[in-house]
Amino acid sequence: MDCEVSTDKARLMVVKAVLFDLGDTLIEERVDNAERLDQMQLHAKPHARRVLEELSGRFSLALVTDTEMNRPGFHRDSRY
Repeated sequence: MDCEVSTDKARLMVVKAVLFDLGDTLIEERVDNAERLDQMQLHAKPHARRVLEELSGRFSLALVTDTEMNRPGFHRDSRY
């Protein structure tokens, strides 16, 4: 993952964290209004695991989603 920096200002910027969307980014998107997300069989996109492993040693990683079926305040710590 090489990044070419073209301005002096950009050289001063430091990336500390990377956020990923869940559906159709890290996993195959699935629409299901009956089954809760934490009970669904989910399938990772090709190379998702490799990318997460590579980035996890250099950045904090977080998952964000606009999934509607989760209860307010519900979150799950997902470790692979």
